[in-house]
Amino acid sequence: MTVQGDNDATARGAWDVGALARHLVATTETGVLHDFGDDDELNSLYDGQLATHDPERALDVVLAAMDEVRQRGLQPARYYSDLAADLVETALSESPWEIIGRIEQLARERADFASLLGGVWRSSMPKEVWERLCAVALPLPESEPRSTRREPRRKRFRGSHRVPRTFRRRSGP
Repeated sequence: MTVQGDNDATARGAWDVGALARHLVATTETGVLHDFGDDDELNSLYDGQLATHDPERALDVVLAAMDEVRQRGLQPARYYSDLAADLVETALSESPWEIIGRIEQLARERADFASLLGGVWRSSMPKEVWERLCAVALPLPESEPRSTRREPRRKRFRGSHRVPRTFRRRSGP
């Protein structure tokens, strides 16, 4: 879908769902987002317009990207969190009632999609949609096994737990 400035959608562009998904995976893999110039379809993929104006197609791109990650044997946690935050979260925030039914169905059919939903934040979606999403979502996959992950260091306070003198309020003029 090519999105114009006045939100009129023209005929679908040259990019099919699989090609958009491969591009999305490659961009996440390299961490480099290029300037796409006048390619409205690629721009709409990355600026949220695809998820806003065509949420069904955005979900198709997410599913194809998940399949691409699995086929290439890549670490799902890295890609799923980006997919959840970008396309799914935007689609649910902008068109929640149009796609929540399909999202629930996909989560019941595909455990990997249900775990992707664990990375979606509520953002501005309605409370009822958020509750329906939480009912089918699973946690995101771990990026490293727990046994090899370092635990964060705890901060230790030195001396008193009182507020430093420079941050205290002055009691008078």
